[in-house]
Amino acid sequence: MRNIRIIALNTFSQLIRMKVAVIVILLLLALIPFMAVQAVGDGTLLGKLQTFSSYGISLVSLLLCMLTITLSCYALSSDIRNKQIFSLATKPVQRYEILLGKFGGVMIVNLVFLLVFGSISYFLTVSLPKYTEADAQELEQVEDEFFNARTGVTPKMDETKFREEARKEYSRLRSEGQVPQDKTMREYINEYVNQKKYQAVSVAAGEMKDWTFTGLNPQDKQNGSIYLRFKYEASTPPPDNMIAGRWLIGDKRQLEQAKKVQTPIYDSYVRKDAVKTFHEIKIPASVVPEDGQLTVEFQNLYFNKTTVIPREIELLYKSGSFGMNYFKANVLILIRLFFLAAMGIFLTTWLSFPVAIFVSLVVYFTGMVNGFIVGAIDSLTQGVGLFYMFTVKPLLHLLPSFDGQSNPSGKILSARMIGSLFLLEKTGITIILKSGGLLAAGALVFNRRELAKVTV
Repeated sequence: MRNIRIIALNTFSQLIRMKVAVIVILLLLALIPFMAVQAVGDGTLLGKLQTFSSYGISLVSLLLCMLTITLSCYALSSDIRNKQIFSLATKPVQRYEILLGKFGGVMIVNLVFLLVFGSISYFLTVSLPKYTEADAQELEQVEDEFFNARTGVTPKMDETKFREEARKEYSRLRSEGQVPQDKTMREYINEYVNQKKYQAVSVAAGEMKDWTFTGLNPQDKQNGSIYLRFKYEASTPPPDNMIAGRWLIGDKRQLEQAKKVQTPIYDSYVRKDAVKTFHEIKIPASVVPEDGQLTVEFQNLYFNKTTVIPREIELLYKSGSFGMNYFKANVLILIRLFFLAAMGIFLTTWLSFPVAIFVSLVVYFTGMVNGFIVGAIDSLTQGVGLFYMFTVKPLLHLLPSFDGQSNPSGKILSARMIGSLFLLEKTGITIILKSGGLLAAGALVFNRRELAKVTV
């Protein structure tokens, strides 16, 4: 352990003086405050905060990832190229200790930089409202929709039931010879399920539809709030792009079973909202019953004269603080830096510096679109899809995913709680399994590598 600590500290002092590290420091010191001043968004305080936080976290993550790739690929390869490794190899130091020391030096750089620039970004974010001319309504809005950590609950939709229905329908049509010859079973099932999902959220003019939510557990049911988040789409958009609707939120079972009303029913009355834009309705948390099951009903008023499709309907409730959520977002960044550092060290045990940099960049950018690629493979036709499913898809699962749920800026932007269990899962898979596996493989390769030929 002492050898690893000494090598790590020497590596840190070497890397922190590199020009690329100095450039990253100067870029972050200049760009983060600049974005805080120039961020505008949609002109509101909420839009300004969302724009700055999204770009700020993304910038810190991007530059630190590029720096980590460069430093981790340089740390070992430079010693081998300059023959400085010989001075270590001749001492009572195990080769795995050299690798862990180099890795430790890179991670110390990452921890210092992430702590400094993550803190700068955080304090600028929480200070922005003090330097804007925002009214009380805007300040309340950002407190509800930004300076918060909320858990989202979506309505129950039995997709498994839809798929079973689709299989039965496909079998019936095939027995009757009514299935188009160019359509596979997989394509038919996907179309059927998508059609059922569309019908589940489509509301014709003058009609109503409701959705059931379960698992709601707001912190303060007496004085707190929950939030209905939705976005309208319309089969024929109105001339003014506004939809008139009415929302009823509460425990509908009380009315259906003629029970005494124990929790209130929230009525939004008639309100107009723009299409293709996310909206939130603030609702007293007292509407949530003890078992956390709630019904949300939407009425498409007849004078809209169009079918309305409320998309991405979600109920949100506060489950944590902004500061802790911001800390967890930085932990997500640290997890990806951990993997990239381990990969760079591993690659340079058997590849040259330029090749290791290239491979690391390919893996990083693949991780940034990992979820998109997997989704695209799943949507391919049966013949082509099966080929990619058994070749490319397993390889993608071996690589880390930096998008979707693992994207820290998306969580802060939408004030979504980053779960502790999710962080533990990412730590176990990305750090212990994948990064640990890379370092173990690197130690095995490096231990067998001939650094120099002995001549007599």
